[in-house]
Amino acid sequence: MKQKFLVTGMTCSACSAHIEKSLSKAEGIRSVNVNLLANNMMVDYDESTLKPSDISRLVEEAGYGASPADAARQKSARPEPPENLTLKEAETKKRQFLRSLIFLVPLFYLSMGSMVGLPVPGWLDGMHNPLAFAFTQAGAQVLVVTDRASYHLLEEALSYRAPKAALSMIPEDASGDFIRDCIRFFRPTHFISLERPGKALDGHYHNMRGETIDDMITDSALFLSEARAFGAETISIGDGGNEMGMGTYRHEIEAHVPCGKLICASEAADITLASGVSNWWSWGIAALLSLQAGLYLLPTESQEAELLHRVVEAGGVDGCTKEHTETVDHLSLAVHLSVLRSVSQALTAQMEENSQASVFFSSVSARPVQA
Repeated sequence: MKQKFLVTGMTCSACSAHIEKSLSKAEGIRSVNVNLLANNMMVDYDESTLKPSDISRLVEEAGYGASPADAARQKSARPEPPENLTLKEAETKKRQFLRSLIFLVPLFYLSMGSMVGLPVPGWLDGMHNPLAFAFTQAGAQVLVVTDRASYHLLEEALSYRAPKAALSMIPEDASGDFIRDCIRFFRPTHFISLERPGKALDGHYHNMRGETIDDMITDSALFLSEARAFGAETISIGDGGNEMGMGTYRHEIEAHVPCGKLICASEAADITLASGVSNWWSWGIAALLSLQAGLYLLPTESQEAELLHRVVEAGGVDGCTKEHTETVDHLSLAVHLSVLRSVSQALTAQMEENSQASVFFSSVSARPVQA
C-alpha cells in the first residue's frame, strides 16, 4: 500500500535522507520517498505488517514527526494544508544548501542540559550567535545543530541575530547515522564545536564536577572524527576541559583542572581555543573574520544584551547558577559586555589601521612616474 504522510521537523536534505534511511531498514517498508520542499513523504508498505501509526512511530524515533496526510487535513482548520504553508521557506533553504556545496561552514551549536536546568556545565545558547551572524554576513552558509532540549531557544536566538542560518536537530536515536549522513552530504570545509562535551578516555561524557552525564545529552562524538575524515578543519572552543577537542591540552588539563584526568576529552581538534567563558572566543573568531572580510561583524552591546534577554525569556538559564537571569556563567551582564567592549575596541583600532595603510598604498600607486 502506498500512503502519503506529512513530516515535521525537517530543515535540510540531510534530515530527509536520514528519514529515508531509517524507514528503509524497517521490516514491511518497500520504499520511501521524502519530499523536503513539500514536507511530506510517500511510503509503500505491507499493510499486513505495519499500520500508519507504526510508520509515524518510526519517524518519531528518527527524531521527527509524521502523520497520515488525510488525517492531518481533517484535523486542520487552516485553509491551506501544512505542506503549502512552509513551501517558500523550504525552497529558500534548498537554494541556500545548493550554494553551500562550494563553501559551507557547519557551525555546531550544541546546547546542554543546563539550558533547561540540568546539572551539567552550561552556557547560554543564544550567546553563540556572534559566530552564526559573522559567518552568514561574510557570505558563508551556516548549519546550526543542536539537541532537542534547546531547539526552541536557538530558534528564538537565530531569528534575531542570524536568520539566514539553517537549524537542525540531532535525533536522540541513531545519532551516529545522522552525523555520518550530515557530514557526507555537506562535506564541510570547517567544523566548529562550541563548548560541546566530548567523550573522555573512559567512554563517557562528564561535567566539570566529574559527574557522568551520558543520559543528559545526545551522543555526538562522531562529528569531530567524521568531519576530519572528510578533510574539514576542526575547531573546538571550551572553558572547562571536558569539551570536545580539548584532548589537545590533555597534559595541562590533567595537571591543573579539578577532575582533569577523568573529564578531559579523548580527542584533539586541529585548532583548540580556551577562554574564561567560551562565548568570548566566538567574538574573537568573529573579530578575526571581520579583518579577513573587511566588515565589522561583532554585535553591539545593545544587540548582545537583547539577545541574552530573548533567550532567557524563552526559558534559558545561566549555565552556572541554573537560574533564569540575564547573566553569563555567574558573571553579570556588565562584566560580560565589558569584554565585548574590549574586543570591539581592539578590532576597530586594527580595522582603522588597515584602512589607513590601504589608503597610503593606493595614493602611492596612483602617483605619476616622473621620467
